[in-house]
Amino acid sequence: MPETEVTTVNVDVILPAAITAQLQPAIDEALLNIATAQQQNAKQVRLNLRYHDEDTADLDKLAYALTHPGKGEAPYVQADTCHAIIGPYHSDNARAILDQAQRLRLPVVMPTCTSAELQRTEARRSNSFFLTESDITQCEVMLSTISHAAVLDAVSTFADEARDFVPRIFVSDTGLCDEVLRHDFPVLGFTPSASPSGGFIQHYNDRYGQTPPYGAAQMYDALCIVALGRYAQLCAANADELYIDGKRVEYEIAPSCPTSATGCVPSWPRTTAPPPSGQPTGSTRPARSLPTAHCPTSAEPPASSTSTRTPTPLSSTPPIYSGPPPTEAARPCP
Repeated sequence: MPETEVTTVNVDVILPAAITAQLQPAIDEALLNIATAQQQNAKQVRLNLRYHDEDTADLDKLAYALTHPGKGEAPYVQADTCHAIIGPYHSDNARAILDQAQRLRLPVVMPTCTSAELQRTEARRSNSFFLTESDITQCEVMLSTISHAAVLDAVSTFADEARDFVPRIFVSDTGLCDEVLRHDFPVLGFTPSASPSGGFIQHYNDRYGQTPPYGAAQMYDALCIVALGRYAQLCAANADELYIDGKRVEYEIAPSCPTSATGCVPSWPRTTAPPPSGQPTGSTRPARSLPTAHCPTSAEPPASSTSTRTPTPLSSTPPIYSGPPPTEAARPCP
């Protein structure tokens, strides 16, 4: 039996410590399935997860250290190269990470960031991936529900004029707070969820005896996306090109890195694999830009924005991406 070639991918996970604990079952499940799918492969990918507490870390210093190996301030200095970032959890914290990652086109997969403005400004960048629909989608679902509830209330009130009208409060996931709960009115909250048709919720319930927390399905998908993208590059005839439906993808932005003045081109792919052909993505990117990598099955409105299914075996090679081939004057980064 030929010797197995194992490639280690350093993935820095930026989440609040409490959220990491909640998502640990989904993380363990993804790592197990990724390893199981590769058992018979001569080339394999192993994800080395390095955790950072989003609530206590200085994100500006952390982002600099992750994009400048061996540099930065303690305790954020990284001896090894960061190959991909998963996180952060909150949209407000994403900008510090994204601005530094863009220098290398370092892949940043954001499982739970829903800021519509953030997704809009990142739409033309090929290294940022959002796995949950924006706040606009959540608002549309809320308005649709409110409209339907208002009709029911009107019909009920008309049928029974003596009925006391009781107002209801509709809030988003971030709007559910003590001030809202202090009132004696019924409260209906909304939060993104895995699609019921994807099977993830049922599997999680069967295995762990509870409903998966917000972000579990997205975290599972994020890990699979990174692993599939790196494995596809290992198996590609030309690791410096991306083909979708047989057509080579062209990019408008030239690659760069901290030492670009010397002609240095990072050897790690500046983004990971898009979904295989035929899978819906719901991407808002222009046609010439790399589509946003979404979870294996897309959301089915109005119930969800993200769903998960059993990962595609890693032996089936999806499209891959690395930057354009280096010029003769360029050399790989150390």
